[in-house]
Amino acid sequence: MAYKGYINKVVQAMYGIPYNQLTAEQKKILHADSVRRSKLIAEVQQEVLKNNLKAFDDEARMEKVLASIYSECQRNILVSVTETIASVNKAGGEWSYANQSALTRSKGLFEQIAEEIAKLGQKEHDAFTKGLSEIYTDQFMRQVYQLGQTVSVKANFNRLNPALVKKTIDYPWSGAMFSDRLWIDKEKLGRNLRIGLTQSMILGESIPKITERIRKNIDTSQYNAERVARTETKRVTYVAHDDAYKDMGVNELKYQCANGVDDRTCPICKADHGKLFARGKEPTLPRHPNCRCVYIPVVSDEFGDNELNELTGSIRGAENYEKWKIEQDEQLKQAKLLKEAEDKEAEVEDAVFNLAYLAKSGGTNGVGEYEGIWKDSVTLKDYADKKDKIQAKKDYFENQLKNSTGADYDKFKGLLTSLDEFEQKGQEYEIQAKKVAVLKKELEQAQKKAGIWVDDPYSQERKDNAYWFKSTQDADTVLRGVCGKVWKGASKEQRYAGWDYTASSGKFNRPLTGHAGSWHNKIGKKKVSLNYEGAGDEIRKLTNLIDKSEYDFDIWLQRGCGTEAIEDMLNVKNLFSMTDKDLQNLVDKGGRQYNFISTGVAKGKGFSGDVICNIYAPKGTKMIYAEPFSYYSGAEYSTENPNAWDGVKKQANFGYESEMIIQRGAYYRITKVERKGGTIFMDMDVVLENGYDKFQQRGDFKGYGA
Repeated sequence: MAYKGYINKVVQAMYGIPYNQLTAEQKKILHADSVRRSKLIAEVQQEVLKNNLKAFDDEARMEKVLASIYSECQRNILVSVTETIASVNKAGGEWSYANQSALTRSKGLFEQIAEEIAKLGQKEHDAFTKGLSEIYTDQFMRQVYQLGQTVSVKANFNRLNPALVKKTIDYPWSGAMFSDRLWIDKEKLGRNLRIGLTQSMILGESIPKITERIRKNIDTSQYNAERVARTETKRVTYVAHDDAYKDMGVNELKYQCANGVDDRTCPICKADHGKLFARGKEPTLPRHPNCRCVYIPVVSDEFGDNELNELTGSIRGAENYEKWKIEQDEQLKQAKLLKEAEDKEAEVEDAVFNLAYLAKSGGTNGVGEYEGIWKDSVTLKDYADKKDKIQAKKDYFENQLKNSTGADYDKFKGLLTSLDEFEQKGQEYEIQAKKVAVLKKELEQAQKKAGIWVDDPYSQERKDNAYWFKSTQDADTVLRGVCGKVWKGASKEQRYAGWDYTASSGKFNRPLTGHAGSWHNKIGKKKVSLNYEGAGDEIRKLTNLIDKSEYDFDIWLQRGCGTEAIEDMLNVKNLFSMTDKDLQNLVDKGGRQYNFISTGVAKGKGFSGDVICNIYAPKGTKMIYAEPFSYYSGAEYSTENPNAWDGVKKQANFGYESEMIIQRGAYYRITKVERKGGTIFMDMDVVLENGYDKFQQRGDFKGYGA
């Protein structure tokens, strides 16, 4: 039972009623509740240990994702190596350091490997960020739930804000952030693969031996990543528990080796097993890689004010008791909503994983691609576009079977089998894709109810509701106000820079894109002085002007350009001659455009070119509407004078450019690609979180021609 002296003291001080005046029924309640609390405290200690193990179950799930990522990387690298060696052999040479052809081709191979490792690193980082965020949220919620059984729930659920969670998981452990350790290991992997392949050329090794070299290096890197995952899981679990303990008023912690003390327990952990520490004074966990120790909260069995309020509700009055009960219920309701949102997120994750797994299963070579059915190979993602044409293909293949023998018969028999599989799996894929879409919508609703939904600026809903103006006149009605405000606050030099850019953008954009004086003289990105053509100060003034201009809504813009601009941004070659499959592989790729990007504010505007870009600029994009002050404006006032527009005057006529200028150095991500006739159409996003690279904005001009 709770200490009678403590109860007597609190009851006497707060209510003026000595303990011995409580009724027998009230004393019985106190005793029963004390027994209940003692039991709950013991259960809490066991649940904390279980929660610790749950975190490592979640980490094991993260390891499975890592295994899939590394397996894909290994497969892609082996394909590149095999194809390179085959091409050397086909040319009559051998994979040898003495063969000049092999040496030349190895350089291209090393570039392909570097690209695969870069993709591996990004996917790995994304997996860590997602996995650790989920572990923090899950562990914080579990501790709050368990402690809520014994003390008043007063957790700060704002800790589950994604931005704060990200800050928590990015905090460096042992001097380095997890992302730094991962990227350092990827650099080491790339170096080891280059050395290993060079040695294989010197020794003239066979493909099986080369394969073994690659496998060992990638396995080592995967093992290192898994070790980081275990260490970071322990750190994030410790932080989540500590945050919960801090919020819930836990002042004392008991050190516990999760697996008990045995021969495998390190001396440091063994020495502290069972010790009590004041919260905030305890050793930080993990104490070493693969550490599985945990802190158990020491919960007092003395009743606090809130517990007494409940037990003696008849003394203080039903109103106070009910008020307290409602407050508790609201907190627990919030915890339940958060848990429901968490469970729904796990459901979405499983559905997305199953969809991705289905997309990679089957196919001609067992990697999800079906070859030979149509001119270009297809995947299950193409099923929606191809399903109406399947029957005609079946009829054609069956007709060919009737009139074929030998190898031709086997060929069409195989194609028919592949087509049947494509249809069957395509139907499954379509159903699963719809399920994912429904679950994502349900997740959004669950997160909104829990108050943790973060508006995604790149959601389909946002894009569908963004402005997509049909005419410059419509756009001008919406865009002119912000432009006028910025223009009136701009300096004379900034105005001139904005106007001069619209008159002749070449002297601005050539040095920004690494060209020296001519579009035919490419020096290299960020290698040319911005003042090469004498417009350095104007570039800086225009940059400052655009920095002042942004809109509080989303908008679609259009731009026509040559293939060179896209090739330069994505670091690819021969865009126009790419197959449809190669073009689709550009989706989700991105890059920076270091120059100012001139776009049109309405459909059909924004210049012409071999590539038509539909650019989604989310709220907050740095860009300025240039039509009111443009040299090529259709305004009635003279635009041959940079100061002709005062930021207020209206116009009834509009120029053919209808220009919106996006800030230099923005990062763009491709979201859709299709070819129609002789034109490539691309949808792309301005990725705000990647910022703007405004190189040479301050200080001396540097680079070629400085």
